[in-house]
Amino acid sequence: MAEADVYLPYPLVWESIPLITYCRSMKQLYIIFILSVLSCGGKGNDGNLAVAVAVAETDFDWLLGSWERMNDEGENFTYETWLKIDSSTYHGVGHTLLNADTVWQEEMRLVNIAGRWNLEVFSKGDTAATVFSLTDITPEAFTSQNAENDFPKQIKYYRNEEYLKAIVSGEGMEISFDFKRN
Repeated sequence: MAEADVYLPYPLVWESIPLITYCRSMKQLYIIFILSVLSCGGKGNDGNLAVAVAVAETDFDWLLGSWERMNDEGENFTYETWLKIDSSTYHGVGHTLLNADTVWQEEMRLVNIAGRWNLEVFSKGDTAATVFSLTDITPEAFTSQNAENDFPKQIKYYRNEEYLKAIVSGEGMEISFDFKRN
């Protein structure tokens, strides 16, 4: 049967679809159909965007590494080091040296428990951690709060290019820790 002799049950319907009249074979039509389906995947699915934002919010890799405080007072030298234990735990150690003696030390953990991030701070000599709930998280910053703690009530960390800043505050007092990579 010649191409002109092909019987289409509804010729007007078929001819009104430009893509079908353009394609001369079923193979071409099949390839165009598959490409169309594949190119539509994910369009209009806001759920994927929400998942991407949630993943970005829980990535604290910008903290990782060794940091040295630039705005220490007197002969003090303060350092902070952060490690990633796994996707839901980061471990930090901070210490201040004065004449090669450790005069202050604390350990910190960023932990995700049941979908909620907390900053746990263990000061030297404490028997339990002071827990701060993360109340604001962005790709390169977080704010944590504990209204019951004497001081600080709020701890904020953020990254600015190659610098790390931590601000502890509460009861009208604020202490800024400006760090550079060590």
